[in-house]
Amino acid sequence: MTADKGIKPLVLSRLQQLHPNNATRDVNLYHGDQSLIPGHVHLVRSLGGPIFNLLIAGLCSALAIGIAPSFWSDLVASLISTNQFFGFGSFFPLPSVDGEVIWRELLRPIHERLKTKDVSPESMKKSRQPQVSQDKE
Repeated sequence: MTADKGIKPLVLSRLQQLHPNNATRDVNLYHGDQSLIPGHVHLVRSLGGPIFNLLIAGLCSALAIGIAPSFWSDLVASLISTNQFFGFGSFFPLPSVDGEVIWRELLRPIHERLKTKDVSPESMKKSRQPQVSQDKE
């Protein structure tokens, strides 16, 4: 095994051999160097899941108004709470959750601005000292 292949491609290829008709085998597998893709593409990709969950929760909430208390109202209530859980939970900045990518891409401009500013201790001392005018009369 070479260093560039790793274990993940081996496991995926083995799973594809065992289950060739599995439609979900490449869902979370993005090929190529993802750093070349603009940040807004990553943001739109990661917002898709939470937005869809929250839309389904809203749709089920609208349907719940007209359903009499029964098995179906309990099912709709479960659908609402599950979609709200995953919709809002996806915004947490945890690894392998959409929130990690969402917050990274939203905060990227701030991080880049901070990198370009000189925030060294010496520059902070200079900015706190009053500026004395050097005008000669």
